[in-house]
Amino acid sequence: MTLRVEVPGEKIVNIESCKCKSYDNEIKKSETKLNGRLKEFIKKTWALRSKVTVEPYVVCYVLPSVLAGLAVQNLCLEKSCLVNLKYDEQTCLHIMQGRTHNYTEQEKNVQKMVAGMTAWSFPLQTALPGILALFVGAWSDRTGNRKNFMVLPILGKLLSIFGIILSTVFFLQVGLNETALIEGLPPALAGGRVAMTMAVYSYITDITSDSERTFRLGIITAILTLSRPIGLALSGIMTRRFGYYGVFTVASIFYMTGFVYIVLRLKEKTRKKIDNDESQTVFSMFSVKDFAATVNVAFKKREGSRRMQIVLVMFAYMFIVGPVLGEAQMTYWFTRYKYKFTEVDYSLFLTYSVLVGTIGSFITIYLFSKRWNIEDSVIGIVACVSRIAASLVYALAPSRTVYFLGPVLDMFSAAGATSLRSIATKLVKADEVGEY
Repeated sequence: MTLRVEVPGEKIVNIESCKCKSYDNEIKKSETKLNGRLKEFIKKTWALRSKVTVEPYVVCYVLPSVLAGLAVQNLCLEKSCLVNLKYDEQTCLHIMQGRTHNYTEQEKNVQKMVAGMTAWSFPLQTALPGILALFVGAWSDRTGNRKNFMVLPILGKLLSIFGIILSTVFFLQVGLNETALIEGLPPALAGGRVAMTMAVYSYITDITSDSERTFRLGIITAILTLSRPIGLALSGIMTRRFGYYGVFTVASIFYMTGFVYIVLRLKEKTRKKIDNDESQTVFSMFSVKDFAATVNVAFKKREGSRRMQIVLVMFAYMFIVGPVLGEAQMTYWFTRYKYKFTEVDYSLFLTYSVLVGTIGSFITIYLFSKRWNIEDSVIGIVACVSRIAASLVYALAPSRTVYFLGPVLDMFSAAGATSLRSIATKLVKADEVGEY
């Protein structure tokens, strides 16, 4: 509406009506739209939160394990030099700093001693959990109890890190072999990473459908895979800057957080009721019946060629994962000796590796599996070719520059374990997953 105002002797002036109300309406509409988007974002975030289950626990278990791993290797190297071989402090300082041009023989002796320790400590850390897995898998499937085998491994890690801190405090009184025993025995008796991964993968299988299982298992495998280079990348820098106490304290905080999270946050999904006359004590877990059931999963008659496929998956898993685990124990020593890496150099190399690995994991998990629905077996073949090519480069690289090409070729290798696990869960029944 327009007002006409006529003033005597003046020009007629048209006065436009005020548009304040229309502006107010536009502001209110914008606010309503913004509030709607905010509410939608909060709703989606809350829905995503409900899907997060074991992922934070896996981070709190794996990341500090690797974060402390390089520091423990340095601790063992230093103890081998000072405590066991009794070299003088100046010699050991040069060896620890990578300035070994005049101490080549001493470094060789130190690495031989550490390699000898690794020869018995690593089997200890893996054999005991492997034997326990033959029993706990069947017991876990029979009772539906996955949570206990997430609690025990991280508790073992917590006891181990406290022991390592004590070994650092009493540096000259505790030798190399004693430190290795303190580090390896508690986690091994608690089931170690074998029990942890068995429980985590079985739990994910329990709560997911076949269509989304590969994707969810891929996320767990990505965390397991990428946590190693991330932890090692941080470990070298933190060890140099904050020393052993700084690294081990941070690791203990992670373990404590994971322990509290899994106890308070995770809800057990028990699928089966236990008979009244059947005990659920620790001793009931070591059942000959369960052991036989575990072995039977792999070799009993199944429809079509499924039994042969299961056996082949088992062998494929050993051939893929076994060399990776063995190589991981010696890579640091290899790069120190051949390329004169320090812990910081190794950290920088692994920082680069994790960036490349992240790209590879995204491609295999999101694009290959979720978007393009490529068969698990095809993804596994791509992963194996990637690993073989990278291993040749790692072994034969004449210089650091060529060695740095390895992670580019290795970027798809993490998908090998994921594809095998996904294939395995689809070959067996839901109540046999933990046994397999």
